[in-house]
Amino acid sequence: MKNGKVISGLDGSFHGNIHIRLKSRSNILISNIIDLFLNTYAIWTRKFQSFTKNKDPEALSPSDVKDFLTFLAVKQKVSASSQNQAFNALLFFFRNILKKDFGKIDGVVCAKRKPYIPVVLSREEIDDIINKLPYPYSLMAKLLYGCGLRLSECLNLRVNNFNFDAGVLTVHDGKGKKDRTVPLPETLRPELQAHLERIKKLHQKDLKDGYSGVFMMNQLEKNIKMQVKSLSGSGFSLRRH
Repeated sequence: MKNGKVISGLDGSFHGNIHIRLKSRSNILISNIIDLFLNTYAIWTRKFQSFTKNKDPEALSPSDVKDFLTFLAVKQKVSASSQNQAFNALLFFFRNILKKDFGKIDGVVCAKRKPYIPVVLSREEIDDIINKLPYPYSLMAKLLYGCGLRLSECLNLRVNNFNFDAGVLTVHDGKGKKDRTVPLPETLRPELQAHLERIKKLHQKDLKDGYSGVFMMNQLEKNIKMQVKSLSGSGFSLRRH
């Protein structure tokens, strides 16, 4: 206790006090901060208080933050993402709890980012995985591998994305919300066309059963009303089966 005021951290309850103080502020509650966020930031704040040897929170300064972040990188050997998370936690703590100007922090030793080495499977391993997948997932995997598609791109394919005459596949709203065309592997043509026949039968059955049509993304249903009940707008993957 100092001047009749309990200083969080001296009684070992700093973590709990910070968590309560975070939750008690209405301006923070408006932001819908979840418990995971609160717990993570409170943990980093507790580690910071331990590093400063239970220093009065009101006496903490950006210089303490600089020393702590450098300590994490040099002594603790934390990852760059962990150091960045600690920085954000303390920035939040200073601005929203202590109501202090965080200021500019220079001279912090940055944690080194470890080089990411992607795992590249051999052709034999790829074939082995695909051969163990049931239909239609095996065909989807072949499209991912043969056309260089992302999973979300493959799941959003429509019948009208395939141009068998030109041997190309058009991908809409890919990375960066850009469109692109990729060549269709010739070896996949028979499987893709057989799959298309199944989609035709499913589409006809849906219309016969009274379904209003295919689901169109965003405002396409309003802008392209003709495609709602046409085969060309149908999804290419049989995700309902």
